[in-house]
Amino acid sequence: MTLFSINPREVTKMAEDSYEDAIAGLKKLLSEKNELEDAAVAKIRQLTAELEGAGGKKSDPDEKIRTKHLNTIKYN
Repeated sequence: MTLFSINPREVTKMAEDSYEDAIAGLKKLLSEKNELEDAAVAKIRQLTAELEGAGGKKSDPDEKIRTKHLNTIKYN
């Protein structure tokens, strides 16, 4: 039994809309708050590195949670 029937083209379109909305939101925020530019550059570089490193590897959400939790404990 299929609960959801979504055309792959619709999924692609939703992803494009989300991407475009996210970029537009970031541009708007940075144009309003110039002091965030350095932080944004650092985060964009970090995200780019993560995405390049993913290179087809599946993300392990459990590992990410463990790593973030351990870092939180370590630095608090």
